[in-house]
Amino acid sequence: LEVLLVCVVLALGRNEEDMVSSAGYAIAFLWYLSWSNISVNALLLHVMGIERFNSMSAFFLILQLMSSGGIVSEELSSRFFLIGKGLPFYYAVRALRAVFFGAQENLQYINWLVITAYNVVFGALAIWFIARRTHASGERARPKMIPAPMTAVGDCMLVAAGL
Repeated sequence: LEVLLVCVVLALGRNEEDMVSSAGYAIAFLWYLSWSNISVNALLLHVMGIERFNSMSAFFLILQLMSSGGIVSEELSSRFFLIGKGLPFYYAVRALRAVFFGAQENLQYINWLVITAYNVVFGALAIWFIARRTHASGERARPKMIPAPMTAVGDCMLVAAGL
């Protein structure tokens, strides 16, 4: 999908003189962004559970899309949508604008830093939750050692099942 998105944008803007064509850079950034989305979704899945994951993931995606500045610009949206400055799609939209149109290229390092922070923090949390849940399910699946009934005869203990 990333390659398709980049190809469509480049095809639609091929006659524009201000279009900066660096498809490889855009694909690399979108691939890097996808890791942050995978990390956030993995964390949501393991924290919220499978029953509430679909609704929370859809809410998070819609919130990111609406507050990123890609659909409605920052100037036209209400103050509530300033929450988008803390979400990765906001920085993805800024980065893609810099890649395709050369807008705010001097702030490109901030876009990479924010996406990297999302990858590191949410990736580590997701791995920790997944490892914890996997270890806990392995402990529950392990058969328990049930001791055989014991009988005391004098000073020695005899196993009742077999002498």
